[in-house]
Amino acid sequence: MAPKTLELAQGLLKGERVCLSRAITLIESTNPEHEKQAELLLEYVLKNRRPGKSAFRLGITGPPGAGKSTFIEALGTMVVKEMGHRLAVIAVDPSSTRTHGSILGDKTRMAKLSVEERAFVRPSPTRGRLGGIAQHTNEVILLAESAGFDTVFVETVGLGQSEIEVDQCVDMLLLLVPPANGDELQGVKKGVMEVADMIVVNKADGDLKTLARHAVVDYSHAVQLARRKREGWTPPVKKCSAATGENLKTIWEEVSKFKFQMRNDIADRRMEQSVAWMWSNFDDQLIRYAHEDPKIVTSSANLQKNLTSGQVSPRHAARDLMKVFLETLKATK
Repeated sequence: MAPKTLELAQGLLKGERVCLSRAITLIESTNPEHEKQAELLLEYVLKNRRPGKSAFRLGITGPPGAGKSTFIEALGTMVVKEMGHRLAVIAVDPSSTRTHGSILGDKTRMAKLSVEERAFVRPSPTRGRLGGIAQHTNEVILLAESAGFDTVFVETVGLGQSEIEVDQCVDMLLLLVPPANGDELQGVKKGVMEVADMIVVNKADGDLKTLARHAVVDYSHAVQLARRKREGWTPPVKKCSAATGENLKTIWEEVSKFKFQMRNDIADRRMEQSVAWMWSNFDDQLIRYAHEDPKIVTSSANLQKNLTSGQVSPRHAARDLMKVFLETLKATK
């Protein structure tokens, strides 16, 4: 481990926010040397962090327009100021499919929460990854937890039903929905509704109050019909207004109830999630290795010509690439 990395890890374990920020930057870097140092940093942190200290991880997802950032700032400010928690917010931001850049504007939208001494807000780019979270979200959570934050919010991208990968890195998943999106039950059939541990209808104020009340009834009926994700827990459906703060305490009471009631289930799921992230990282490394291998790159270029002329199917070309890949692995033994 480089001296700078060791200094970073030690500062992080002391709860130094600057060290936490720099450590996350190192973890998210795609530079090969940085990746090596990031792995060493994670190993050091895992071995030296305080035993028995574990943060409660709350995932917050929902469609665009549900008011996730406003909700997180309002709930987070209450949790920090009134409940005395130390809160880390990991806001996953979509990346451009062309430039791979991200705006990372969530911190700007959470201006009040960002300046709270007991809060830490960090945007993370997806870099094209699907599922609503970034490649290293699980590791960023670990770093925040090791830096002394007892509560972690993970805000997903907000793309819709396929946003379920977040369930593999949080203890509880909260689905935030608007009161009048045209078809409140569109997501009930499959996808994120099946993994939500709680549903919150936001923006229940002003002219939308009546619509919010109807939406709560609709979602409550849907929850009763859906297959339960966990034994002993039926996802509650609540309404609130992040803008006015109405019912936010009720929302947090339900979160606290879940945390206590499902504490044994949370511990078991943590182990399952670690295995899932191992395979996720394996897949990422395998794909990158394949794309960087000279023989595979050359074979791919040749196959592209046959694909363009219609001589082979994509499935056949993929099988040929797999053969080249396996031969390359055998040659390295």
